[in-house]
Amino acid sequence: MDSHNLSRCLLASSIGPIELIANRRALIEIRLKVNRDSIKSRTGPKNKILSQARRELLDYLNGKLTIFSIPISLAGTNFQITVWERLTQIPYGEKLSYSTLARSIGHMGAARAVGLANGRNKLPIIVPCHRVICSDGKNGGYSAGTEIKDHLIKLENQKLKLGI
Repeated sequence: MDSHNLSRCLLASSIGPIELIANRRALIEIRLKVNRDSIKSRTGPKNKILSQARRELLDYLNGKLTIFSIPISLAGTNFQITVWERLTQIPYGEKLSYSTLARSIGHMGAARAVGLANGRNKLPIIVPCHRVICSDGKNGGYSAGTEIKDHLIKLENQKLKLGI
């Protein structure tokens, strides 16, 4: 991937600063819990993908959006991409266990591998790895911290309870 063709921007949000990285065709990375100072000199030219991603993420975090339409690009192993594509099929406000997700992609007993793939997801929120939980019903880990995962799950549950 040619880093000269990438554009970046910083989004101030209710869960902290978020860095968005895109090429001209798709969003390729979302970085949560970033250091605001490390991004100042890294913003790129105006990019319509970044504009759309900013708008959709803010709408999601404000409870106004349940389905993303931003073009995304997934880069990883075949297994990781299979996991991430399956994540995008989990409906808003619903949760699956790591083992159920593993079974649903034909990999019985691969719950730990699914968890590792989740941890390497470069598009959190849009590829909703926060919707995957432990078999015992606990929320489990999250690459950006469990407080953000808890916030996202609570946001989706609250909206569903209100029937919005």
